[in-house]
Amino acid sequence: MKFFIGIDSGGTKTAVSVIDEDKNEVLSFQKGTGHYLQIGFNGLEELLISILEEVLEKLNITKDDIGYIFAGIPGYGEIKEDQKIIEDVAKKSWRGIKFQLGNDMKAGWAGSLECNPGINIIAGTGAIGYGINELGEEARTSGWGHACGDEGSAYWIAKKGIEIFTKQADGRYPKTALYTTMREELNLKEDFDLIDLIYNQYSLDRGKIAQLSMVVYKAAEKNDPHCIEIFKEASIEIGLMIKAISEKIDFIEKPIKVSYVGGVFKASKYIFDNLKIYLKNNKIDAVILEPKYTPVYGSALYALKLWEENK
Repeated sequence: MKFFIGIDSGGTKTAVSVIDEDKNEVLSFQKGTGHYLQIGFNGLEELLISILEEVLEKLNITKDDIGYIFAGIPGYGEIKEDQKIIEDVAKKSWRGIKFQLGNDMKAGWAGSLECNPGINIIAGTGAIGYGINELGEEARTSGWGHACGDEGSAYWIAKKGIEIFTKQADGRYPKTALYTTMREELNLKEDFDLIDLIYNQYSLDRGKIAQLSMVVYKAAEKNDPHCIEIFKEASIEIGLMIKAISEKIDFIEKPIKVSYVGGVFKASKYIFDNLKIYLKNNKIDAVILEPKYTPVYGSALYALKLWEENK
């Protein structure tokens, strides 16, 4: 019996899932972030080694029992010079074990669509789209990072909400439910306390700022027109990702299967209806499906798939 390790690493934590040849999950655990820009290449090496050691110890197996590893590493493939270093780190850490590395977007696809052709959209702290067709042709859209894009992400939604709040606070816009909701939810005694919160307490941390998208959601629930419009714009940005991927690669089977991962989709009433309208208006033959599995379990499934294809 062989075992397959799936790794889904993000900016705050790394999830690990191990399955057997029958797709049964036999082990799962979490570690710290695997983003090399945060922990460095040495930190990444320590993480990868510790993951393998924990798997072997807890399952009481040897390296020979590992059939394949797939790891979704944040930032992998975006900077060519760094990509080679990351690959060398993985080779050194998992010496003798077959593996494949990918961006964390691939882990999202593998879980949501069970490694089948289709498109997966991640809209969490950041945003990125990934698609693969029946011929194995791949395409991605978005994922430029919060400073350059990530439209439709929780960070982007929060930033839009903050912008409206500041305009209402200083008189450029009339006050709506967003203004009072932001004051109440963030315990702001004065409007300018927001600056201290964002710059000092949050230290411009994008994850913490992204959480403010929930304030925008709560204001939308109070029928705030600005917040409802922000979510509508987010759904259009998600639609643009789907449209771009469907134009980059041809899908034989129609409708195209589209799934998703990320906290933005928890605001489903504001996202999915608008998204379906966008797809219909742009004549995109697609069906939106709930994610089948988590990204980390999907990573393990993909490791099994790679092993079966390369036996």
